[in-house]
Amino acid sequence: MNACNYEPAAPRRGASDAAASLARMAVVDSDARSKFAVRREATRRELLRLGIERIRVHGFSATTVEDIVSGSDLTRGAFYFHFANKEEFFLELQRERARYRGEWWLIARDPEVTSLEAAFTRIFAYFEEVEPDGGAWVLPLADYELAIRSSPERHAGVAAFYRGWIDELTTFVQELAQKGLVRTDLPADAVATELFAAAEGFILHRYLYEAPPTGLIDALTRIAAP
Repeated sequence: MNACNYEPAAPRRGASDAAASLARMAVVDSDARSKFAVRREATRRELLRLGIERIRVHGFSATTVEDIVSGSDLTRGAFYFHFANKEEFFLELQRERARYRGEWWLIARDPEVTSLEAAFTRIFAYFEEVEPDGGAWVLPLADYELAIRSSPERHAGVAAFYRGWIDELTTFVQELAQKGLVRTDLPADAVATELFAAAEGFILHRYLYEAPPTGLIDALTRIAAP
């Protein structure tokens, strides 16, 4: 055979069709996985929404998994697909609530915030907007802590939630310090800790005894003022 006249053989049709079929199957499989991931995330988000809505009102101990999914299209199986137990779910609810808050401490940079009273008033208005009646969580949190007090590992989750609040408040205090609005005789994190304790006390008083939280902004101002 003359090498100059050699022409490569065309691919066999069967092999070409098989390769194309495999490629189509890969695309279909990828699309299916993508749709499943979207549905899975939507289910998870709905479970969190239901949990925030129901545990906030009825408490940790009194709310069962059945209560969480009741009246929805979700099942106990869907719950346990996403969460190992109700304790893990509760901690994820707190992380979700933290995401609601966003970078709230940046309110301190607003040029209109020229006093502590203005800063605290703006903050509470913002919290009420992003998480209406969020203060009601003080009771479910106490309920959860009582339920898991014998488990140091689970208590660590609550401690992390608290630490997150203190870190955010510390940043807020530091932002206000740049305007000369807060005391400097204590470290910013110490001021933040006192502010958090005072706010939690007032909020607990409100929800435990159904008493109006009058005087909260004045109390916080006295703690933080130079």
